[in-house]
Amino acid sequence: MTSFLFWQRWLLVLGIAFVVFGAVLTLPFGASMFDSLINPIFWGTEHIPPPANAFKLFVYGVLGAAMVGWGGLLAFIAYHPFRQKRPWAWKCLATVFPVWFVFGLYVSMRGGVYWNVVGDILFFLMVMMPVCFTRRDFANANKR
Repeated sequence: MTSFLFWQRWLLVLGIAFVVFGAVLTLPFGASMFDSLINPIFWGTEHIPPPANAFKLFVYGVLGAAMVGWGGLLAFIAYHPFRQKRPWAWKCLATVFPVWFVFGLYVSMRGGVYWNVVGDILFFLMVMMPVCFTRRDFANANKR
């Protein structure tokens, strides 16, 4: 397997994993997965009042749905145009993920959710490694 194919498949699997994770977040038990990490930061306790829990279910559901769409787009781009070395696919990933990273990092740090800062950094690196390691493949594709 070539280096390019490895990184293309890496992005595809990452996109699919993001779809699955986002789908889980839309479910009631998915919103509770992080109670021990999130609730003490904002409410000082792991157990929160029913109205706050209802809001949390809504917000996690919306977040999960956005992650399903975002992961789906990543998987689609990785599977089709990225694999075909379409320059716009590489440029899209190289541009959109750094923009997301800055905003996501800001919100997580502002909220004091530092474990999410670590998660955002890891996800950012998992996307940007293939982007960096395939740059020459796309540069060469432009010369054909």
